Order: sequence, then C-alpha cells, then structure tokens
Amino acid sequence: MLIEFLLTKKFLLTKKLTEMREVRRYVVVLFATALFIPTLAFGQTTVYSYQSGNFNDPNIWTFTNGGVDFVTGTPNPDWNYVINPGHTITLTAANQIQHTVATPHGYD
Repeated sequence: MLIEFLLTKKFLLTKKLTEMREVRRYVVVLFATALFIPTLAFGQTTVYSYQSGNFNDPNIWTFTNGGVDFVTGTPNPDWNYVINPGHTITLTAANQIQHTVATPHGYD
C-alpha cells in the first residue's frame, strides 16, 4: 500500500513537471513571438532607385539595390528611399519626402 501511494505520488509529480515544462515552452514561444511581431509590423521598408524618373512612378523603385523586384502601386511615403548615384528623382507632389540623408558614394 505504501509502495502504491509513493508510485502514485511520483506519477503525479512527474505529470505536474511535464505540464510545467509545457507551460514554460509556451511562455518562451509567446515571448519570442512578442519580440518578433513588432519588427514585422513596424519594420521600415527600404527601396532603391533603378533609374531616373518621377518619384511616384513604381517602375523606378526596387526592393533590392540593382534588382528588378519593382514596387507595385504607388510608393509609400513612410519608406526609406535610396537614390543611387547618377539617378535624378523628380518630386511630383508636396510632402513626398519627410527627410533626406546623403551618402558620399551611394548605398550598397
């Protein structure tokens, strides 16, 4: 009877430890997700000039420098825009650019 009691207690303790590990695992996953989601939601998109043209023309902006993955639709005013050396971008409306940063040799 004592052995059965001890085995039952051991089983219950083992079960409880397993449940606690599961809870801890979920907490870790939840915490990691909470850290990662703001990066996705508030991450800043950067686009690069592919050629000269009007600012609002999606065919002059790509998501990778030198790439051909062109922006679709109207460029977003909240994005970062990198104008590559030799390209001239013409603003076609007020408030299309919030601020500028100049680099001496373009942007890699």
